[in-house]
Amino acid sequence: MVKDIFREIKQKWFQFLAIAIITMLGVGFFIGIQVTGYDMRQTADLYMEESHVMDLQLHHSLGLDTDMIKELEKVIDGEIYGVYDGDTYLSNENFDNVVKVIEYNQKTKNDLRLIEGRLPQTKGETVVDAVMKDAHRLTIGSKLKVHEGDIFKEQEIEVVGFVESTLYMNLERGQSRLGSGGVSGFIYPIELEKEIDVYTSARIKLKNEKDLEKVKIKIESIEMELSNDRFERLIQPDKEKLANAQKELDDKTLEANAKFRDGEQKILANEIKLKDSYEELESGLLEIAQSPLSGENLQEQHATAQRLFEDQKGQAEKKFAAAYQEANEQENPIIKEQMLLAIKEEEQAVNEEFAKASLGLKQLKEGIDKYNQGLKELEAAKLTLQTNRSQANQEIGEAQIKIDEGYEKIAQTSRGKMYLQDREDVLIGYREFYQDSDRIEAIGKVFPLIFFGVAILVTLSTVSRMIDESRMQMGVYKALGYSSLVSALKFVGFTGIAWLLGSVAGLGIGFYMIPKLIYNAYRIMYQTPELHDGLVMSYAWLPLFVSFMSSVGVAFVKSMSVSRNKTAHLLRPPMPKDGQRIFLEHLTIIWERLSFLYKVSLRNLFRNKTRFLMTIAGIGGSFGLLITGFGLKHSIYSIVDKQFDSIIQYDGMVIYDEGAQYNHDLFDDSIDLASKTVKVNNNDVSLYISDDMNKLSEYIKFEDRKTKQKIEVSEDKVVVTEKLALLNNLQVGDDISFTYNEKVYEVEIGDIVENYVFHYIYMPKKIHKEISKQDVKNNVTLFKSTQDQELMNTTLFENDKVLAVNHLKDMRSTYKDMMGNFDIVIYVIVGAAFALELIVLLNLITMNLSERYKEMATLKVLGFYPKELALYLLRENIILTFVSLFFGAFFGKYLHQFVIINAEIDAVMFNRELLWTSYMFAAVLTLSLSIIINLLMAKKADKVNMSEALKTFDA
Repeated sequence: MVKDIFREIKQKWFQFLAIAIITMLGVGFFIGIQVTGYDMRQTADLYMEESHVMDLQLHHSLGLDTDMIKELEKVIDGEIYGVYDGDTYLSNENFDNVVKVIEYNQKTKNDLRLIEGRLPQTKGETVVDAVMKDAHRLTIGSKLKVHEGDIFKEQEIEVVGFVESTLYMNLERGQSRLGSGGVSGFIYPIELEKEIDVYTSARIKLKNEKDLEKVKIKIESIEMELSNDRFERLIQPDKEKLANAQKELDDKTLEANAKFRDGEQKILANEIKLKDSYEELESGLLEIAQSPLSGENLQEQHATAQRLFEDQKGQAEKKFAAAYQEANEQENPIIKEQMLLAIKEEEQAVNEEFAKASLGLKQLKEGIDKYNQGLKELEAAKLTLQTNRSQANQEIGEAQIKIDEGYEKIAQTSRGKMYLQDREDVLIGYREFYQDSDRIEAIGKVFPLIFFGVAILVTLSTVSRMIDESRMQMGVYKALGYSSLVSALKFVGFTGIAWLLGSVAGLGIGFYMIPKLIYNAYRIMYQTPELHDGLVMSYAWLPLFVSFMSSVGVAFVKSMSVSRNKTAHLLRPPMPKDGQRIFLEHLTIIWERLSFLYKVSLRNLFRNKTRFLMTIAGIGGSFGLLITGFGLKHSIYSIVDKQFDSIIQYDGMVIYDEGAQYNHDLFDDSIDLASKTVKVNNNDVSLYISDDMNKLSEYIKFEDRKTKQKIEVSEDKVVVTEKLALLNNLQVGDDISFTYNEKVYEVEIGDIVENYVFHYIYMPKKIHKEISKQDVKNNVTLFKSTQDQELMNTTLFENDKVLAVNHLKDMRSTYKDMMGNFDIVIYVIVGAAFALELIVLLNLITMNLSERYKEMATLKVLGFYPKELALYLLRENIILTFVSLFFGAFFGKYLHQFVIINAEIDAVMFNRELLWTSYMFAAVLTLSLSIIINLLMAKKADKVNMSEALKTFDA
């Protein structure tokens, strides 16, 4: 039996190879496309683990000191360490550009893979990005100048080596707020001189990556505490200065108040003295005046006293003049003398009193002048005291205000913000690499299934036909005494060996060849290690089982069903199928105009319906796979043109602090809006909030993908993108719920618009305020401009409030590169579909010829020339090919839609359009293959041995 199996393999080597190759293609392609994404992720994960790449990176706007890092160590189960890094200008004689600087130490050493030279050892040495070597003509020993910045001082360093860094998985080098926004590369210098004494970032490496989300929650829960503590440590010197200033101010206030009290005491004492003087002077005046004095002050009272004195003196003089006159008129001389003597004595006494009074008035005048002078001096002293006190109080108040303002400023100053980033946010190219692997895996979950389905169908057909042809051999075995089971084992062994060889080859192709082929093509854009491949049985068991059942299983079932027949029945040739009228014969207007040979060919096509259907399924299925392969290329690549040339109408966007103001003069036209990232059922969505939806439609085309009609926007409806609606099974008029800051908001969908990259919700500010009860501040500008890109970036970044500038040209280029990586996957798909079609056509046409061996011999006996015989066979096969193309076109259309929809990742929508060129290329390939194979097989038909073919088996 074993010998007979190998003899059968030798005789039917083509069928054997066909089963093996189809099994190989089916298993290999099914596994290869699916496992490539898995292998890429495994390679990246292993690379990250071996390089001890961080799981999280933490930044703080106030910097990270050792105390903060110690506090963080308490909440993480892993390692955390601080790093000095930042963007700065770097120059030498060949270039002057912005680079990323990461200080080299024993921790950051793990980032590096040395390409040339050595690692830094002493101060002033550095290793440089290998990409910069050729770009800027750098060599070992080149001198570089680090320009002064916020983090590092100006200094000169020397290149000692060129490296690759695990922080950069592709050739992109990120963005910066310096210069025009671009970064040329990175350097790792050792012991740089710095402007700061705190770390700029901290890296966290967890013992168990599964704890990542838990650790993030823990860190975020203590963010306020960490920020407050960091702020207190940072502000402590300023607080001490304010406290010292307050103490000094309080001491000076006490000293000034003491001096003012002394001055008040002196003034009070002088006031008492002046009051006593006032009373004495007033008493003196009253004494002289001998009557109440009028006047509001001593000066006026003195004048009144002086006037009364003069009056009294005048009256006295008149009195004495009258007395003298009266005495002189006295006739008696004695009396006269006595009278004159008495008058003189009295006059003398009065004059003495007047003299005393005059002297008293004079003295009082002097006293009053001194009193007035003292009073002036007292008022001046009071005024001086008041002025000095006011001035001192003002100065003290101003000093206190400054101190209070200092405390108020401290109270109002932000405690800083913590920025916690996952690995995918830190490592440049990491997210793109994993997205590429997801895209490949998404294709691998759909396309290989259909491919494998066609392969299974052809295998079933091949095995079934082969067993039908060998029924007489099974009859001989049974006649020799073999059981039905043993008789069937020959075909089980035949297909089993073919399956085994095909499966082993398929496993090799699927697990090693296809993944490496795709991965190495991707490595043109990525800086990653060799692919970590190997057998992954979870991807192998399904294709192995299905291929086994479709070949060995079918062989067993078919051979057992045939071998159970009676021996005599098996030894007789099967009865030919009855000829039947075909539908075309009822259309006499056509049928009567056909030649005899065309009528025979058409009847032959439909006589064996199983062969007819299997041929259509095999060729049509392969044709559909080719259509899908060519269509897939267009569907994936065209989204870049549609998204960035058709839908997006602006030239770039500026991202800035909420509510900030900056100069828009560089823009030809622009619109400001608010942008937030929200969640819709675990999908990240950009929410654009605008106060002018009509103007926004000038920057983003709102159009229905199917009808191509423009969507009319208004301030009363919300617009969402199509892929977001599809993912969440939403229609116009449905309510869409989104989450922002742990709050859920719900709004009705007004329209759904065409979009291919990422998810967006466009909302008027009016509606946003209605649902959130809050005003929103703009933080994004969409602009149109013809200005030079680098000049614009440089000018915009002069404003500290501008966070990022993204130009459409750069975004388009990035997405085009990402999609371009998919080329190799498309080539593998088209190549595999082409190979399958080649095998299918060869196998089906060969089986068709072998089935009709006697028919061909009969035709030769009847006198058919070789060309006539070839044309007779070619006619049927070509007609079958055209019929297969007809049905295959419909299959390809629906298969393309099925693959596109199921192969999309959540953030991307592929183009549903299928171009006529995809049909054309697939049809040309299929027809060309069919014609070539038929021509080759026609030559074989001419070599038919007529005597052997016409032998009959007599039972």
